[in-house]
Amino acid sequence: MKKELFERLGDYKEIKTSSVVKEELEEQGYEVVFPKNNELQIDIDSEEEYQIFKEQYEILCNHWGKQSFEIKEEPSFSGLPHRHIVVTCVYMENIFEDIYKRIAFQACLGSDVKREMLNLLAVEIYEDKTPSLFIKKKGEK
Repeated sequence: MKKELFERLGDYKEIKTSSVVKEELEEQGYEVVFPKNNELQIDIDSEEEYQIFKEQYEILCNHWGKQSFEIKEEPSFSGLPHRHIVVTCVYMENIFEDIYKRIAFQACLGSDVKREMLNLLAVEIYEDKTPSLFIKKKGEK
């Protein structure tokens, strides 16, 4: 029902389910990485967004403690300033199991706003359970 309603209301060609994205990208030689239930995937596209991430991450750590999180940060396959940052909550293994909570935290930490909006729409239109993902070239760690 939701999909039909959205079809009548507007153009949503940019919105794809994670399973469609995964299939398309794997055919092109890429690897798709989904977050675990205690991970956030922050997609950064500029130095300005990176500064926002660092400021917002400080706020998060001031409330939950820096020891609550581990960060893995690397340039995305398109190179700097594009970055993929994985924030892992080390003490609560299912804290981001709720899709809306995950997307909200990712957006608040400065992840690409268009990406997070499309994630929300994928959840609403297609009932996608895993809209967040990172894309890597096969063989990258």
